[in-house]
Amino acid sequence: MAGLLFFEDRALINLLPLPPPLSGKGPAPSLIGAVVGLREYRIISNEARNLLGTIYLPAGRLIIDSKRPIADQSAYTVIIARIINLYDGPDLVLNARYGTTDIPVPEGVGPSSADTVLSN
Repeated sequence: MAGLLFFEDRALINLLPLPPPLSGKGPAPSLIGAVVGLREYRIISNEARNLLGTIYLPAGRLIIDSKRPIADQSAYTVIIARIINLYDGPDLVLNARYGTTDIPVPEGVGPSSADTVLSN
């Protein structure tokens, strides 16, 4: 479990409705009879300066509400989340100093990765 900061069961993805098409066109997915498994996880501390590892919330909502920088003193932070909300003006810093720590880096992340990606 070294390197995991938050972990959510990926089976929860199957409980979520499909998002609308990226074009914004077409019918919205029906929620009638659907079980929605979206859970919220919050970082509300002004002292969360060192978040070293991975936040894995494939079906979750990560809410960051702080007045000071978040994760800026970490060697690295990886975030996988369905939704990320930043409130109250926090600076979320995602460093990539993988070689400065013994905490394991997930496969596909790190200096051998081709690109850093922010996607929806």
